Amino acid sequence: YLQNTVKGATPEMIEKGLQEADKIYSYWAKNEPAITEAVVGAVKDVGGTMYGLDNRRKFDKSLAKKAIADALDPLSNYKGDVEKAAAGIKDGTRYTAVFESDNFAEGYKRIKEALEQMGIREYRCKNFFKQYRDQDGSDGKKIGEQKSVQCVFETPDGQKFELQFHTPESMAAKEVNH
Repeated sequence: YLQNTVKGATPEMIEKGLQEADKIYSYWAKNEPAITEAVVGAVKDVGGTMYGLDNRRKFDKSLAKKAIADALDPLSNYKGDVEKAAAGIKDGTRYTAVFESDNFAEGYKRIKEALEQMGIREYRCKNFFKQYRDQDGSDGKKIGEQKSVQCVFETPDGQKFELQFHTPESMAAKEVNH
């Protein structure tokens, strides 16, 4: 499976990717229930709804694929190091919160505040309610459109997870594109 889906992956990279994915998955599986409880509670408390909660965890092959692909990405700093690439995965656990357009910004703000009160800090956040351009800025061509706010949060013990914020309309558009 991985040999056919990650171009340029060597058997050694695949083996290392699977080993690292197993470690990551075990760690995240242990901590995920508490994170899920915090996120679901915060979203519910501020009037949002959760979407796709059954798909909140990436599984071992998906984690391995991401680690290997990231390690091989010439734009990354991993230079073929699957272990470092695996350690850099921030969306092994991911959530989607949906808010109506008229309270979207307030919903995001209140979720962030609620998580901060639990000791969970925002690590990074990107607003994709606009067109975005290629990451290296080399030629400025439009590469796609994503309508969401995508944040990475970090627990007090350093575990990172992704939380996407959508409107019902952006969620419907995402589903069509997938």
